[in-house]
Amino acid sequence: MARFDVITHRMPSLQSVAKEYAVTTTHEELCDEETRERMALTLLADQGAWMGLDPEHTQLAHLIRTTLTDAADAAQRTFGPDSRYRVVLELLAGAPHGDRIEYASNRTELITD
Repeated sequence: MARFDVITHRMPSLQSVAKEYAVTTTHEELCDEETRERMALTLLADQGAWMGLDPEHTQLAHLIRTTLTDAADAAQRTFGPDSRYRVVLELLAGAPHGDRIEYASNRTELITD
């Protein structure tokens, strides 16, 4: 069963927020389209998912779905069944100098423990 984490770092002096969305999951869960959609919806429903973000300017649902899909594509080409992954989306959003910014990056980590 997948595990979900949302971490928020408020940066008042920069009028910004840095967020990390993480899903720890199995190869089978990640590569199943319906399960990926449930994971995305679970993250979006998390109490802290939108904390500090402006829903009108942040395409969070798209970012989460794209991150999970990219991770599934990578997982299918590399390690196979019984592998475990931690999929992370990092997001920085705000207006540090008066202009609105939004930067996102993602990574997929293979869990080897």
